[in-house]
Amino acid sequence: KMEFRKLIGFGKSSLVVSLPKAWLHENGLNKGDLVYIQPDKDELRVSAKERRTSSEPKRVIINTEGKTMRKIESEIVSAYLNNADIWELRGSNLRNDGHQVKEILQNLAGMEVLEHDSSKIIAKGLLDMGGLSIEAMIRRVDLIVRSMLQDSTAPVHEDFHESILHRDQDVNRMVFLVKRLIRQALEQPAVAKKLVKSNKDLLRDWELVSHLESAGDEVKRASRFFKSLDVKHKRHKELGVVLALLNEKYLEVMRAYHMKNLDLALQVEDEHKARMEEIDRLARGETDQTVVRIVYHLKGLSSNIKDIARAIVL
Repeated sequence: KMEFRKLIGFGKSSLVVSLPKAWLHENGLNKGDLVYIQPDKDELRVSAKERRTSSEPKRVIINTEGKTMRKIESEIVSAYLNNADIWELRGSNLRNDGHQVKEILQNLAGMEVLEHDSSKIIAKGLLDMGGLSIEAMIRRVDLIVRSMLQDSTAPVHEDFHESILHRDQDVNRMVFLVKRLIRQALEQPAVAKKLVKSNKDLLRDWELVSHLESAGDEVKRASRFFKSLDVKHKRHKELGVVLALLNEKYLEVMRAYHMKNLDLALQVEDEHKARMEEIDRLARGETDQTVVRIVYHLKGLSSNIKDIARAIVL
């Protein structure tokens, strides 16, 4: 809620402005406490040096009764991204579906199930968010996606598909953790300062990890169909060449990110249209649905690479 305050004269050359009482109370600030003041062109950002911490953990109660597993998962993940501390799930359907709900919870980084019976599951987030680095986590996601791409281009007699599926879950777990930390930093200026991140940096990081997650999904799906494609198919070799090319372009765009090389990122983005035309050519007149689906996911991967490049230069 925006408020308007008058500037009040103080001494011969100074002006002062009062701070909203509700904001002071929310952040536990009193006379003599320090605040951060950050000038930014026509704005002046005032933030608490340390946000007041509550002794009560943030508890979320989720009623699972009559809900699909997808709906339950969405509510669990939403609470995770909103920095809940304790999840309490209740419903008679947990008698049969409890193991699936536990898998969802345990697929989120730092989660531990404390209690589980026929109608209730209680879980708690045990991870210390204060010691995390967004850059380190993005690098971890990058390394996993690299390994997925490398194995998806392996010789056909080497079947890495199941391993790729497991690594995609690792990507999802890490991306949710990054987004949880970003959300916390956007809500708490002291956290953003500790991370040395502006709001623009945080939004860019959110966009970047979202595209990395999507890239991992496309690799996983392309790998699944590639596995079922007959090695004697006339398009098999060409599709493998395109996948290897996309692997190279992914490595280039992530090198641009880590080295802050905007020219390289722009180059990768500019090449996207030509890549898409080459991939489209492979599906022209094709009746084999496996080939069509591989082409679809390769185009998705190329688009993700382009979006990563765009996130870097913005």
